[in-house]
Amino acid sequence: FLSVMRRVAFIPVAGPSGDMSRAESLLDPSHELLAHVFDDSPAQFPPPPFCDGVWLTLLRELGLINRVDRDTFLRCARHVEATAQGATGGGGGGSGGGSGSAVEEVLLDGLQAVEAKATRLVRWLIEHEGDFLDPTFARTLGGLQFVPAERLASAPTSPGEQGVRAVLVRFGDAAVPKDRFLVWTAMPVVPSHLVPSQMMWSTLGIATPPKIEVVLGHLRRLIASPSLDRWPFPGAKPEAVFNQIYDFLNEHWDKVSPAVKESLRQSAIVPIGYNGLVKASRLYFRLSTNLTPFMFEVPRTFGAHDKLLRALGVKAAPSSQDYRNFLAELYGECRGSPLNPNELGACLKVVRLVSGDAQRHQDAASNSEKLFLPDDRSVMVPAAELLFNDAPWLSGRVRSDALRVAHPALPRKVCRVLGVQPVSASVREVLEARPAAIGPENSGQSSSAMAPAADSAGEAGRLTALLASRELSVGLACLAYHFAAASRRKALGGAAGDGGDDEGDDQDGDNSAAWVPSAGGALASALHGALESHTVHLVTGLRTRFEKRSGGGWVDITAPGGSHGSLHFVGALGQRQTSHGGAKGGAEATEGGAASDSSASDCGAAAVIEMPWSAAPGGASGGQSRQVILVNFGLLPSSVSPAYVVALAVVQRVLPNARLLAPFGPNPDALVAPLAAVLSAPPEEIVEVLGLLRFETDLEKAQAAKRRGLPGEEVLEDDKRSTKHSPAFWLR
Repeated sequence: FLSVMRRVAFIPVAGPSGDMSRAESLLDPSHELLAHVFDDSPAQFPPPPFCDGVWLTLLRELGLINRVDRDTFLRCARHVEATAQGATGGGGGGSGGGSGSAVEEVLLDGLQAVEAKATRLVRWLIEHEGDFLDPTFARTLGGLQFVPAERLASAPTSPGEQGVRAVLVRFGDAAVPKDRFLVWTAMPVVPSHLVPSQMMWSTLGIATPPKIEVVLGHLRRLIASPSLDRWPFPGAKPEAVFNQIYDFLNEHWDKVSPAVKESLRQSAIVPIGYNGLVKASRLYFRLSTNLTPFMFEVPRTFGAHDKLLRALGVKAAPSSQDYRNFLAELYGECRGSPLNPNELGACLKVVRLVSGDAQRHQDAASNSEKLFLPDDRSVMVPAAELLFNDAPWLSGRVRSDALRVAHPALPRKVCRVLGVQPVSASVREVLEARPAAIGPENSGQSSSAMAPAADSAGEAGRLTALLASRELSVGLACLAYHFAAASRRKALGGAAGDGGDDEGDDQDGDNSAAWVPSAGGALASALHGALESHTVHLVTGLRTRFEKRSGGGWVDITAPGGSHGSLHFVGALGQRQTSHGGAKGGAEATEGGAASDSSASDCGAAAVIEMPWSAAPGGASGGQSRQVILVNFGLLPSSVSPAYVVALAVVQRVLPNARLLAPFGPNPDALVAPLAAVLSAPPEEIVEVLGLLRFETDLEKAQAAKRRGLPGEEVLEDDKRSTKHSPAFWLR
């Protein structure tokens, strides 16, 4: 009877169809898992009254399914898959627009009931794994999309947002938790409590470690935001994630294509704390200087990956070429945008290191066109386009677009070593108005722009005579001794260098020690020869223009209204000749300096001021050309004396032209104030004035004191009384 009844469809199926079913096709509603999985499908269970206790006992005898075997489990899995697909419009179809994953999955947004069923079903598989250790069953189950997993929905938009979404996937389309750091942005991850026994992984399709293409895709998504402000691993530090990725890459590096390897070398791929991701080429195992935020030492947490990091571009220590390459990269990355203060500070350190290395190797940086430096706006530009701003007073008088100067934090010495020319070597000041009669004898012929100042002859003559005096030359030699000694004391007391941090330096790199130890006589004679040929004139106004060296000629770069404002002008007196050898009309002259030194020979341009009179104060004879110092008396406030302006002209023009600035140390501007005081005194009082200002005036005594006690030097008279002479050894 029971055998016959098992084949009879006598149980009505719930629903309007009116179909009849056999007991072996239905599920026992008292089974907890089956009742939960099929609670939305009453047709899977016997309808009343067949679902009460007596009937259920009979139906179990007739084959009612009341245990979960392999076939029943597959039936449950297919039901969960179909329910989820039906609720989402049918089918899997990719990642749903969040992570860019290529795996098929079903989003469970709003389908908590389906997610709960799938979770319970997988837990049943894990808890009863002994019933399901069958390869055929496992392979069939691996093809069903019923496994709950988590995937990155989208990059977090705030620190508290995790951006995690629940999905249903096949076992083979998800990663296990231990591989989460390797794949999280590329494929879903099965929660740890839903991972089946490792004995079933291969037959279910679970792959670990993941494919290298998946890991590389995940890595590309991670490094897409170098700032790490969209970090997709809440609670996990970047160092931990990248450590696992580096472990994987180190083991599979030989499988990575050359193109991908090169792409990784060019990408910011190493996390450095709050600085985000940086290129491996900007990491070093040893770094003597803090160059944050551009160059870093390899963090200790990545120390075990030295082989991989070296393959990615990490070096033991940076070389000068590495610094230069970095500056070139920074130029390309900034694209004309200014550096922020932190970036500028690090960039300046790198520039000083390049300068120091070039100086140590006696490299004059002839390839400055391949070097990039920050300008005064903190914008990276080719070094060949920059000038060192040794004439800040030109601001407003030349067009701002005509001069691109190096950042003011770059000292003269650094710029010189790196081949950056000073403004004074590339710009010349040219006298614009015709000085037809500057001298008092011809005041009636003077142009309005260059008229002599009232009652100026006396002061101008006094200053001219003082410049020609021996007393002034000796006084300047005393000042040179003082400044050179101070410079040596500073060098001995301070840290000597990296070759790049000196704030000042002479234009030729000479050392004042070449002058001073031989007493002041030689220097005083050289100074006297440079100064005695200068004549001072006080005028009511100066009109000048500025020209920049360009190729083989000069280009006017004077700003609108920039012709006025010069306090002084230094030029040569004589008849200017054209490049063809003939006299040329006009009163054009260039102020002395590196630019004007070569102008006459290079370009045939004006090099002297045409003066029609024959007897100027301290005049020249025999056609000999003299130098003139024009002082713009009309521009001076009452608090500034002509003597101070002449001192300024001597320091800024006369001494540099004669190449006599070096003996005064690295900061020649400090010479202006004491020289102005000296120029305000009569010649016989110069030594007294210097003494009152606490400068050394007895050079012979000072030099003797320096030689005191040195081997081979004569014993001083003061020391003879306190010394005892004895032979160094006895002859036997």
